Amino acid sequence: MHDYLTLLIRAALITMALAAAPVRAVCLPTAQPVYVGNTATDSQCDYDSIQAAISAAVCPETIVVTNERNYGPQHLLIAGKSLSLVGSSGACGMVVHASGTSAAGAAPVRLPLTGNDNVDQAVVTITGNSHVTLANFSISGARDISYTTNNGGGIVFLNYGSLTLDNVEVWNSYAGNGGGVAMLANGGHADLVIGTNTVIHDNIAQFSGGGIYLSGDVHMLMVQDQSAVYGNIARGKDAGNNDVGGYGGGIYLAGGRADIGSPGLSGCTFSVCPPQGAAIANNQATSGGGIAVFSDGIRDGVATAFTTVPSRPTTLSGNSGTFNAGAVYANSAYAQGHRVAICLFETNILGNQAPVSAVGLIEAAALYVNTDPSGVCAATSLPALGATDCDDSAQCNTMAFNQDTAVAGDELLRLDNSDLVADRFALRENQAAFAIITLSNEPHAMRISNCLVSDNQFKASAIYVDDGIFNIDGCTFAGNTLVGNRFFTLYADAGSSTTLNLTRSIAQGDADDKTALYVGPSALHADYNLLSDLSSVSGGTANFSADPDFVDTAHGDYHLAYYASSQPYSPAIDYAPASGSQIDLDGHTRNFDMAGIPNQYGPRDLGAYELHRACAAADTLFCDGFELPLHF
Repeated sequence: MHDYLTLLIRAALITMALAAAPVRAVCLPTAQPVYVGNTATDSQCDYDSIQAAISAAVCPETIVVTNERNYGPQHLLIAGKSLSLVGSSGACGMVVHASGTSAAGAAPVRLPLTGNDNVDQAVVTITGNSHVTLANFSISGARDISYTTNNGGGIVFLNYGSLTLDNVEVWNSYAGNGGGVAMLANGGHADLVIGTNTVIHDNIAQFSGGGIYLSGDVHMLMVQDQSAVYGNIARGKDAGNNDVGGYGGGIYLAGGRADIGSPGLSGCTFSVCPPQGAAIANNQATSGGGIAVFSDGIRDGVATAFTTVPSRPTTLSGNSGTFNAGAVYANSAYAQGHRVAICLFETNILGNQAPVSAVGLIEAAALYVNTDPSGVCAATSLPALGATDCDDSAQCNTMAFNQDTAVAGDELLRLDNSDLVADRFALRENQAAFAIITLSNEPHAMRISNCLVSDNQFKASAIYVDDGIFNIDGCTFAGNTLVGNRFFTLYADAGSSTTLNLTRSIAQGDADDKTALYVGPSALHADYNLLSDLSSVSGGTANFSADPDFVDTAHGDYHLAYYASSQPYSPAIDYAPASGSQIDLDGHTRNFDMAGIPNQYGPRDLGAYELHRACAAADTLFCDGFELPLHF
């Protein structure tokens, strides 16, 4: 059986040979790696210094760096090379498991590569047309930490080519942008692959991109297990300590694309998610604590998160924005004509916070959840990257425990002149003044469907719409604490109007909770809804007030009951006319006609869930979707 290092070397040689073939048609990879170690005591070592081995490399080559010597502060330059740099705890000439064991799946020991805090250079600088793999290194301690405008603390990649990080730690580094890693594509396309057991943590950017800074024609791929970006900071301060930038504590992307599907580091549960349990966790920025996305003025900017391990959904957890947007921030206002989007598929957003927009702020951009109406998310290509549905027990598609920290209270999610198209998501156990605020002075797609908004604390209302048309279909609002007196607030500026279309939904609250408050020329169109208050919906079709009969509200189960004790079944079952081919929050098909229950207006159930089998507090197996088929 080949060990880890042997496989890594062979894969790197093949990859580099293919990458280099167009420009080095007669150059073949060397049959054996070259070794860096102590040439005075080990005759099988080829070089004493890492830089000497890099400079001598001509063909695609693997350089094994042993721990036979202390190499001192490193500021390595890889210019126009195709090579694999591999750390090893073995001696020169020995291809052994770097950890000294043969245990299957054990990650090799990372060899330290440290910079110099008094020298304003990255630990590793890559330029030209380079295709580089770094494996088994712990990279830290770069640049003068007093102040710098230079990019990339641990690693900076300029120009074009590819960089793969495998079992690499980048930490405790500092830069102007990209405290941990900076990739600035120039002259061509650049790929950044965050491989298995790669963590980028506790780095600081003076401006933006605390962990990773990406700019230009870049594609970042992060789908392997046990990889995470956490504990990084984007300060957003200039030399005079004035506020500048400060975007993307974890990841900053301007142009290009980032595909994030890592389940993070193991050990995360739904209700308690430590920083090491999420893919993007406990990062901090002025705006966009977790991820910030822009256009570079030439290309769209798109960040997509999706799940690859069904039992461990990809998660953004514990990130914070000191000004706004604790989890995600997107803005294309400064690059008209280019799309900027954040796309979430089977993803959790947990425990993020900010004074404004604890979940996210979207400005002249788009947020898509489990849908890709414009094609910008490239959702059809995600299964090839390993995207899949998450297990029902994993409770994915959830935004929970997020909190706005403003004294007066603000919102969880704010969209200014932006698209919001979100399907199959739960917004629960959050604290804010509002759940969602939209402000639009031009037409935008704004619709949510098959959603659950429950057990939140709102100081004002759940939905606030300022101009435009907002559509809600098949959602359940229940168990929320509202200090204000309405679920939905509609506001219109002079010369404009606001419309809320509410269909096939349940809005359940206290007797004093009003369905809508109108300010300015506004309209509520409500059809086929179960509402606790009907005072604002006169003229709608088939709206009624009743007890929805949920399965178990005390434990947050808002499925519709079938054999409930208070009556034979929930009045929301088989109530509305059939609607298009949709699936509910559990992944069940809609429009299921329950046998033995007369249809009121059709087979469609109201709210977030479509009942397919008998559900009651004593029989919740099929209420909770354990029979859920794959539907990604």
